[in-house]
Amino acid sequence: IPNNAVITSVKLRIKSMILSTTTYTRLGEMTADIMNPYFGTSAALQNQDFEAPALVKNVGTFTHAPTFYKWISMNVNPTAFNAINLTGTTQFRLHFQRRYYNDNIKQMLRFLSGDFWIPSDFPILVIEYYIP
Repeated sequence: IPNNAVITSVKLRIKSMILSTTTYTRLGEMTADIMNPYFGTSAALQNQDFEAPALVKNVGTFTHAPTFYKWISMNVNPTAFNAINLTGTTQFRLHFQRRYYNDNIKQMLRFLSGDFWIPSDFPILVIEYYIP
């Protein structure tokens, strides 16, 4: 994206794989935080990423609960557009409204990542912009 681009829309799309059907009803909606260039000290996923500060928190809410092997998407709030790195890495951290639900039932979601063996299933960041 050119350095002088003006972002007009950002959408994050991810594909679900495995889930507990009760996760959304117990933990609430799924949202995301954003960091430029990445959480922690590396673009690789690290334990410290989950507690690292975000540039912008709760940048949007996913449109609906995931189902097996289906796309879900989140429109990024325009207040977070400045957090998009136009020339490099931008990282999102997904989380739920509630951190836990005290019922001792395992809650699990799995999404396909950028190292999945089918490139068409990689997460997608769709950015619409114009050049002034």
